[in-house]
Amino acid sequence: MTNSKKPTKRKSTAMTVAQINLAPTQIQLINEQTPQQFIKTKPGRGGKKVKFIEGGYVTNKLNQIFGPINWSFKIIDRGESTRKTENNAEGEVWVYGELTIHDHKRKIEVTKGQSGQHPVHKNVPIGDAYKSAGTDCLKKCASLFGIGLDVYWGQIETQEATGATTKPTKATVKQTSEQKFDDGKKYIEKCTDVQTLRQILSNIDSDKTLTMAHKHQLKKIINARI
Repeated sequence: MTNSKKPTKRKSTAMTVAQINLAPTQIQLINEQTPQQFIKTKPGRGGKKVKFIEGGYVTNKLNQIFGPINWSFKIIDRGESTRKTENNAEGEVWVYGELTIHDHKRKIEVTKGQSGQHPVHKNVPIGDAYKSAGTDCLKKCASLFGIGLDVYWGQIETQEATGATTKPTKATVKQTSEQKFDDGKKYIEKCTDVQTLRQILSNIDSDKTLTMAHKHQLKKIINARI
């Protein structure tokens, strides 16, 4: 006897992707080079200086480009680690957050997620460490939209600075170049935003860590994608 029961129609789970079109002024603000007065440095691995920008600058840029009610940031997950990135640290906290740009008129949202971390120090409230980790996360998410990308693109998917003060050897510098190339290649291959790829392309020649061969390979990958 055959089963004549009518099959249940399943609801489609297909995702419809729509493009958010940015105004020329918005694109110009995103592609602007970060002013030198807003670029800070801190000790990094192997005695190198790591560049970063303050959270207030990123928040201001988001408000300028999208408007204060057209973006939101939310911490999705958080935790603690025994990893010590500084000699005087007792551990580390980490967060995973998502930055969402809202097009209220067309009911479209675009979200980028990243992780952030910050060391935990003695006699400093752990809440302050989580706040700093959240700010770190916001800055990394914003860089995926192109904000401060000229500062952060080579650091995406790399570990946080350890605070090491030893002078880097030639082998260390070579390894750093290889690592930066690998990280940059991974990011470029994942990136789907043409404007972001073009900004990366314009910044490659000024990079002082990548070798000429690495620069040539990254340019070739970007040109094939745009």
